[in-house]
Amino acid sequence: MPWRLFSSSFPMIPLGDCIHFLGSLAKMTFLLFRLSSPVSARQCLYRMQGRSIVYMQKTPEEYKGNVASEGITIAKFGASWCKPCQKSKTFIEELSNKFTSIKFIEIDVDELPQIADEEGVKSIPFYKFFKNGMLVQEHIGGDKDQLQELILKIQQ
Repeated sequence: MPWRLFSSSFPMIPLGDCIHFLGSLAKMTFLLFRLSSPVSARQCLYRMQGRSIVYMQKTPEEYKGNVASEGITIAKFGASWCKPCQKSKTFIEELSNKFTSIKFIEIDVDELPQIADEEGVKSIPFYKFFKNGMLVQEHIGGDKDQLQELILKIQQ
């Protein structure tokens, strides 16, 4: 008779599946308790699922809070109608998975025009690199290799 989880009123679950699930749950719980912020917890969950972490900014306050935070933050300014912006979306997601200690955020210039104006965005895609709340680099265009070089330079 196969092992049963809980009681006979629940469907039978093979013991191997239970152990796999409980092992994953234990790893996730351990990582979540080690993390200090909800954003970090979300990053942990997404990374465990193999999903990219690029946060779409909804308000000016959210944007300002993210760029003022500790660590490295890369802000990408773009628009839904911009072909180069859409093309760069794929490799920004790849970079977010490669450089896990960096926070990647995205700002739609049509949804947050006041932020685009304040930040001096004249062309898209446009990137701003922040380190510990200070602007350290700006970049226009969507070349993956150039962005990766800039990230490596800023990390040093």
